[in-house]
This record gives sequence, structure tokens and C-alpha cells, in this order.
Amino acid sequence: MGMIMRKISAAILVIILVQLVWSDAVIREFRVEPGMNKVHLLWKVTVETNVREYQILRGLTPTQLYPIASVAATEEPVQPGGEKLYEYTDRSVYKSDGRTYYYQIAVVGLSGDVVTRSGVREVSPRISAVRHTWGSIKALFR
Repeated sequence: MGMIMRKISAAILVIILVQLVWSDAVIREFRVEPGMNKVHLLWKVTVETNVREYQILRGLTPTQLYPIASVAATEEPVQPGGEKLYEYTDRSVYKSDGRTYYYQIAVVGLSGDVVTRSGVREVSPRISAVRHTWGSIKALFR
């Protein structure tokens, strides 16, 4: 009986350790919506296990994306058959109308490693004349 209890205890410990290390999220939907001087990002997850945050990546090409922000994962679990909604508004878009920005969501586990990424989405927000001028001024000092 003692040997069986030790094996069961060892198996339970292994399961707990695997759950603590293993991170996963399934992004079911990821949308980017252009606005005036902003881009609104919305994503839905159907699975979320040991996720620390969702990192927002942006770039001017689909292959060179850089982190611009992160959204912390909420603590409430995804209900079976349900989903969780996350949103972020990027208000740091500058320069001219017609410029295309590319976005991606990276899922960061509790270990700090990126465990998965969404697909890349593209969007061209509308930029006001004031924002366009400010973007040009900022570019002079880079």
C-alpha cells in the first residue's frame, strides 16, 4: 500500500509541475480596426492556461514587428465552450494617411517566454493634419 501511495503522489506532483510550466492560449479571433489617429485591436481567446500577458507587436512591414505595449491576462478562467475578450487601442500612430501598419499578438507565459503568436493583420488608420505635422516634427529628432 505504501508503494502505491508514493507512486500516486509522484504522479500528482509531476502533473502539478507540468501545469505550472505549460502555458497556452488559443486566439480564436483577432481584428484591427482603423480610427482617426488610432487603431483598435480586439482579440478573443477560447483557451488560456498560465498566460501572463499578451504583447502587442507593430511594424511597417509584416516581417519586422516590435513590441509597443502589453495587456495583462485576467485571472478569471475561460468557461468551457466560452471565450474571453481583450482590447487595446494604439494611439501612437503618426505620419501620413495611407500608411499601413502591421500588428500581431504574442502570448507570453508565466515563464516570460512567448508561447504562441497570432496571425499578422494590416490596417491603414486615418491621421489628422495636426497628428501628421507632429509625426514629422518627431521624425526630425530621431
